[in-house]
Amino acid sequence: MSSNALPIRESLPASMRFALSASDAVPSTATLRRFDSQNGSSFTGETNNEIRIPVQAGMAFLDTNKHYFNADLTGVIANNVGRFVQLDTDAYAIFQQIRIESQGVELERDDRASAMHIYRKQYNSTYEEANTQAIEAGAGASALACPSRGQTFIVNATTTFNYSLKLDCGFLGGHYEKALPAGLAPFTIVARLNTKTNALIAATNAGVAADITTFTTANPRIYIPSYTIDDPNVMAQYRAMVGQRGVSWSGDIYKVYIGAYAAAASTQIQQINDRSLSLKGLFTQIQDTNDATAGGLLTSVATSSIEDVTKVEYKIAGVSYPQGGIDVSNSANMASGALVTGETLAISRLHQEVGKVFAKSGYSHGYGRVGRANFNALRANAGAAVLTNALAGKGVVACDLRRFDDEKLAMVGLNTARDASPNTLELTFGAAPPRVGNLITYAICEAEWFMAPDGRISVQA
Repeated sequence: MSSNALPIRESLPASMRFALSASDAVPSTATLRRFDSQNGSSFTGETNNEIRIPVQAGMAFLDTNKHYFNADLTGVIANNVGRFVQLDTDAYAIFQQIRIESQGVELERDDRASAMHIYRKQYNSTYEEANTQAIEAGAGASALACPSRGQTFIVNATTTFNYSLKLDCGFLGGHYEKALPAGLAPFTIVARLNTKTNALIAATNAGVAADITTFTTANPRIYIPSYTIDDPNVMAQYRAMVGQRGVSWSGDIYKVYIGAYAAAASTQIQQINDRSLSLKGLFTQIQDTNDATAGGLLTSVATSSIEDVTKVEYKIAGVSYPQGGIDVSNSANMASGALVTGETLAISRLHQEVGKVFAKSGYSHGYGRVGRANFNALRANAGAAVLTNALAGKGVVACDLRRFDDEKLAMVGLNTARDASPNTLELTFGAAPPRVGNLITYAICEAEWFMAPDGRISVQA
């Protein structure tokens, strides 16, 4: 098309469009609010293990996408515990469960919170984010690996570290980075703590738990930027909108389903039976019994190995996802890739699904720091993951269920709440695992929260 057919402003380069400028922000007053625990200042995973932080902002908007949880972690460690006692990956290791409640309504529940945090960070975060995680949350110093070893607590000493981290809650970090609306009813953030043996890892398990004298979380608080709008006309329009139809916002949450596998070479079935309005994806941690019961200190709570798995197939309402399932092939030499004659390494399709499940809203794939050695880690190596970061076992099975990746679209997953059809995972073991173990399936789904004109909050997911 000839440039003469276009208005002059359309044919100018961006560097010459001097009439274009940013709009002035609405008059407002902003501050960083601090919300403290209401039920004490010192907590452990063994006693007084639930932190309750009430949040109330009145007619202020809460910019929860910039919030952070802050606390002092103190370890009192005896002298004979071996080479080290460290955080399991980072300071999020203290969390067993996080709930958000308001006026008797549970708005979100994140079970196995530390394990889910590890998967999210290691399957979808940049090296730059990993460096920030190391500085602020006590993660492993190397951003080039997939470390299970976080901050070290000095043996035969009392050491304290102050950490800041963002809570991985859909309610607090929803789609489009919206603030929580003004006039919202008070809500409470409830954090249940892990025991010291699940929050920490050590070189040896023998006698170690008794030698960790105390592991304490103190002075927990949450900081959230808030702002009030000083323009009365803008606030009048806002109040009118709320009075007419309320306010809604959405975010991703997850649900947890725990099953078991037998020590047998067979196709084994886990009943999932999720009921969600928009199920975006499923992934399953394959946890050896030794990793789950050895006091927790030898391995990360997120340790998982795909050793012996030969086929993965999720079935929802009788339909196979992905169609026909995924064939998996590995070997005792797979971690190094040095296969011998006749062996096959087939994990690429499985990793494709894992990458898509951990993708952020609006993206097709997640790109993280789980390398081939981590994804392929054998069961024996996964049990020693805390000693060698390169072998930290993070191999999971997964299935992406999103119909679209467009961030402008909502409810893009499968509606599994419309009927009572069964949902299952069929996992085939080509060789018998040495022990029984756990199949821990995480169902990632969309939730929508609604603030009524009187401030009350409800949720559907």
